[in-house]
Order: sequence, then C-alpha cells, then structure tokens
Amino acid sequence: MSIHNTLFTLCCVSLLSVGCGEVPEPSELQQNMTLAESARSEDLNSAPDAESQNKNNPSSYGCDPRFGSTGLTRIDMTAYPTYSQRETWCSVGTVLPVGCYFGRHVVYQTIKSSRCNKPVAGSCYVPSAEWEVTCNTWVECRYNCDGDCIQNIC
Repeated sequence: MSIHNTLFTLCCVSLLSVGCGEVPEPSELQQNMTLAESARSEDLNSAPDAESQNKNNPSSYGCDPRFGSTGLTRIDMTAYPTYSQRETWCSVGTVLPVGCYFGRHVVYQTIKSSRCNKPVAGSCYVPSAEWEVTCNTWVECRYNCDGDCIQNIC
C-alpha cells in the first residue's frame, strides 16, 4: 500500500471518529432506546382528546384536507364518431366549448388514440366511415374524505 493511500485511509478514519464520536456500548444504546420510547409514550398521552378538537374541520378526524373542494381528474372517454367529425375529435376546450358531454363536465381534451372502426367501401377516409376515438379528458370532480376526486355528473 503506498504512503498516499495509507494517509488517505487514516484521514478518513480520523474524520469518521471525530464526526461520529465514540461508538456507544450496547448497555448505553439499550438505555437510550428505553428513554426515547418513554418520551414518545408521554407525547401520545398528552395529545388533546377528540372532543377538544374542532369537529367541523375534516382533517381533525382523518379526512383529506381537500374534502368537499372541486378539482380536475383525467379520464379516458371513448366515442365512435364519423370521419367527417374529425375536426372536433377530442377538442373540448379548444374547438368545442367547455360543457357537459356524456354525463361529465368536460374542461379539456386531447387525443389519446384513434383507429378506423368501420370503413365504408373499403376506405376509412370517406365522411361516413366510423372511427373509435379515445380522448384524454379532464373533467370536474369533487374530493371525498379519502382524497379521491369523484367525477361530477351533469
């Protein structure tokens, strides 16, 4: 081992000893763990009882703090439009206005996937050809106590 490697190793061991201090004896370690456990149980016993907490605050009984508030959640929506309707596929929030579509209040959409479902005369690009279109759809929702945003029905 070179002198450089030896000095580097000694330096690291010295820094570890200074930074970490002595290694406690097993009996000291056991005593410190017992003290920590008793302090933790005192903290639990001194917690306020349920009656003293604000019962109107959902978070006081373990409910998600967003409970009852509105939000947005992304869902997949699939429809079977004709090729002639392609300009409006998945276009709520851009071409089509925000509103109620298929029983959900839709705020915004983008195309996730599309495929020709029923060609007409062998072509998918005839105006009356049917396509299967799936949209990434952001819909309004309301948070429940578990923190899930449940879709609003319209």
